[in-house]
Amino acid sequence: MILTSARCVRFLSLLICLLSASLCHAQSIKNADGATIRNMAANTVAQLDQNNHYTDFLTQADLNELPVGLKRTVNNITYKLAISSAVFHPTYAELTIFAKVEIPQKPGVLFFGVSGLKLSYEGGILGDAKLVLLGDVHIDFNGGNGEIVLRGGLDIVNGQRLDGLTYLSMDCKGFKEMGLSADVIFPRSLLVPCTPNGDQIADVTKKVTGSFNTIVSDWNDILVNINLPRFQIAKLTDVVFTVSNATLDLSDKRNNPNVMFPTGYESRYMPYPNPGMWRGVYIQNLDVMLPKAFSKKNSTERISFGSNNLLIDNNGVSGSFYGKNILSYNEGSASGDRRCATHLPIFCRETLMPTYLGKSICLSLLMLPTEERDSTIQLCPTDLV
Repeated sequence: MILTSARCVRFLSLLICLLSASLCHAQSIKNADGATIRNMAANTVAQLDQNNHYTDFLTQADLNELPVGLKRTVNNITYKLAISSAVFHPTYAELTIFAKVEIPQKPGVLFFGVSGLKLSYEGGILGDAKLVLLGDVHIDFNGGNGEIVLRGGLDIVNGQRLDGLTYLSMDCKGFKEMGLSADVIFPRSLLVPCTPNGDQIADVTKKVTGSFNTIVSDWNDILVNINLPRFQIAKLTDVVFTVSNATLDLSDKRNNPNVMFPTGYESRYMPYPNPGMWRGVYIQNLDVMLPKAFSKKNSTERISFGSNNLLIDNNGVSGSFYGKNILSYNEGSASGDRRCATHLPIFCRETLMPTYLGKSICLSLLMLPTEERDSTIQLCPTDLV
């Protein structure tokens, strides 16, 4: 009987130590800053990999030895979840969990975490099973012609995920899906944001930025609509683009079903096994505002026409646009002269430097004036050099 009592004392002491350690670990999560929490996540997953203590289905019994984890691979992306601590209650255990996702884009890894997730002793997770992205993550895409900023954070006070941010959801088998909340930002060397009347915004800290929220089950199959403000192509001054339908394509499997590549583009600029591997931003519908030199007489309103099919990818900005019967001779003025614009085909590749052959017009400009008949101003399709 004395031996039994001694064993009980040792067992209770061990249990108290485990509970104290778990409580201390949970408290450290709540009081840590973002960098410290990311280091905790990295170290926990590294320890899990070293011990290879993975399970196929998480139960209470798996919490006897920590860290314990779940692992799943989807389309060459591995999602690892590591339980770093557990606080035991009468009917459930309260877990601190980190996740690591290795991605092909820089910085190469995403870390997620949550404290306070509840695992029922009867099986299953109670309530919301979502881990928040640990801080904002900047991801390069299109060879430096764009940046995706995944929005993340961690409430340091109570260790819970914040709503409206990027998260990873899980169940007792592991990874389920990711909710992405992100901005898409383009450098001013490529696109320049504009005011509502089409003037460039001089503040160099302002950039063309879109945003999106979506849920994906495969990191390599992201295809989502985004909104973009008015912009000018940096090397196509005073021609303003307004987007009404844009798609961010980060999928290795598919494109927007409406995507149309310029003639010869696939053979010259897409060294992929199939077009479905193309990545970038496809703009299906857009409004093209002509340079200020084109206007109706006695009016300051800019002239514009609808067009479609603009690409922004690792090659820069590409597309062809065509406007017909834009401005009649009697209405037209080009820097004070009577002009009309009946046909305006434009081909541009931003990676090439435009030729300047007219006032503030960044394309080859041909003027055929006459007082007795309509004249034509044609922006000729040309390789911009």
